[in-house]
Amino acid sequence: SQVEVRWLGILSGDEALARKYLMAEELKEKLLRDPDNKELKRKLKVDGDIHMDTALTMYRLPRDLPFTDEKAAKDARQRAKTVCFGLIYGKVAKSLAVDLGIPVEEAEEAVELWLAQFPQAAEWLAQMEDEAVNQGYVVSPFGRWRRLPEAASGDVSVANRAKRQARNTPIQ
Repeated sequence: SQVEVRWLGILSGDEALARKYLMAEELKEKLLRDPDNKELKRKLKVDGDIHMDTALTMYRLPRDLPFTDEKAAKDARQRAKTVCFGLIYGKVAKSLAVDLGIPVEEAEEAVELWLAQFPQAAEWLAQMEDEAVNQGYVVSPFGRWRRLPEAASGDVSVANRAKRQARNTPIQ
């Protein structure tokens, strides 16, 4: 699951994303060996769920929130997940604000918090846009080229659409 986020971590070499996934896998393996361990189950619910872990870190929420206020934790997780996938698919704060039903300023802050948590992923996403603008194409990890000459268009909406495609093409 969360294949796109895993690919983003792999392609960008983001160490923070890698650590989160490794921790989740280690917890799942331990739980397989000790399925009745309540502490492992509890830890897996927070540290084993990348979107929950990201939300708690992004919004500086207490690590026990999923156990003390399940609704608040679920809402924070959904917001972090929406930001994550929105960035992968090339969304900007304005469209994320609409998706989340929040003011644009709040969406901008959420984007900044997510990107700050995963700096190598942020750099890679920007690099994909730059490649599309400068080269007119991006290349997937399997060698598939996607021509995106529109990324250098003087029409902002046309250029932005191509840049969104540049972010997403290698991940798909």
